[in-house]
Amino acid sequence: MISAPFSPGQALTTALGGLQSGVAQLNRAAETVATGKVGVEPMIDAMVAEQTVAQNAAVIRTADEMQGTLLDILV
Repeated sequence: MISAPFSPGQALTTALGGLQSGVAQLNRAAETVATGKVGVEPMIDAMVAEQTVAQNAAVIRTADEMQGTLLDILV
């Protein structure tokens, strides 16, 4: 079965979910540190969350550029 091409709208939806997941992970790590459970694990979680947010933000930027290009082509 051949699937349809991935559209910028689908990319935005997927990246938004990833962005929300990264922010939630960062919030959990911050709560852990705030309760006094300082250690390596919460810091690693925070760094992973930072990368998750950054990468999903990059996908959102790219999808936005793709949509702009498609609109330019259609107009």
